[in-house]
Amino acid sequence: TILDGVTHIGSQAFRLCYELEYLQLGNSIKEIGYYAFENCSKLKSIVFPASITQINKGAFNKCTSLNSVYFSSITPPRLSDSSVFAANAYGRIIYVPYSSDGSIISAYKSSWSYYSDFIKEYDK
Repeated sequence: TILDGVTHIGSQAFRLCYELEYLQLGNSIKEIGYYAFENCSKLKSIVFPASITQINKGAFNKCTSLNSVYFSSITPPRLSDSSVFAANAYGRIIYVPYSSDGSIISAYKSSWSYYSDFIKEYDK
């Protein structure tokens, strides 16, 4: 868990952290740096708070066990490129909040077209 009060995770901060399995980010996180969690091969699940606004290149690249990613924000954070979640576990799902009109999932799929097939809704 990254505690509340932390607003930014720097580039390569947890890169090659092989023992990290679950990541819950505190409610203050706004940005994830370049390759911040790259090659965290045991990382299985991430929970992002609504405060996240930017995820940079390769942040979760090659997290080969990553199969569940949860976002709380109704507005998709900006992804710097398509390598943010590259080379994750086969069948990885990106979960976004449910909305009765489908506007949230549509916004995510539109903003993140390269991941659109892996985006699903969940009830908060």
